[in-house]
Amino acid sequence: MKKEWPSGKLLEFVVLRAFELEDASVTYPFSVWDDAVVDNEAKMIQREQLDGAVYVDSLHTLIECKDYAKTKDPINVDALAKLKFRLSTRP
Repeated sequence: MKKEWPSGKLLEFVVLRAFELEDASVTYPFSVWDDAVVDNEAKMIQREQLDGAVYVDSLHTLIECKDYAKTKDPINVDALAKLKFRLSTRP
């Protein structure tokens, strides 16, 4: 039986692997966690999940992939605007 990739995960892998094959230093998908108090209890909560990071010379970039291959509707630019806002507010 053929094993299929979850939606979007193959795209993340292909993009990051392409950079890796060109000798870039690559970090594969990871989560950013933070301490929080939820219902008076200290917990670690996931702040965001990043699709990867690429480092070439002095250039450090975050990778965000959106897989719209199975979408028949036009691409909604709201997702891109949200991403731009999130990146512009990062320290």
